[in-house]
Amino acid sequence: MAIRNQGFLDKRSFPRYQTTDSSALMLMPGNIVSYNLLNISRSGLSFCYYGESIQGETSHKAIVTLFPENAGSSDISVQVIYDAELNTERLSRPFEKGYPIFPYLRRCGVKFDMLSKDQEDVINKYIEYLDEHHVH
Repeated sequence: MAIRNQGFLDKRSFPRYQTTDSSALMLMPGNIVSYNLLNISRSGLSFCYYGESIQGETSHKAIVTLFPENAGSSDISVQVIYDAELNTERLSRPFEKGYPIFPYLRRCGVKFDMLSKDQEDVINKYIEYLDEHHVH
């Protein structure tokens, strides 16, 4: 089911489909981020993760597991559109210097970059699955 927010004019080219049953990895220079997928469209996706901001990174490869039950996945190039902290307080301050055990919870939105036909097919198949099963 597409997400429609009535509070503002949505300028997206494609509707977003909410999902909570998918996870993925994003590989960047010197960094691996594991995250939970929040929503997806034909042009991009958003997700939550724990860690430091990835906004300044320039090269991203996302390994997106869209069908957990059959491990359908694809190595997709993405570009970060936004990366924002969700909580304002650290969960724990156990060390003298104030370093947390748990980093900040963040939300990130990315757009797909130069998808192959096979990658488009994987994404379209997943969106059709969400639409048919009224996942919201």
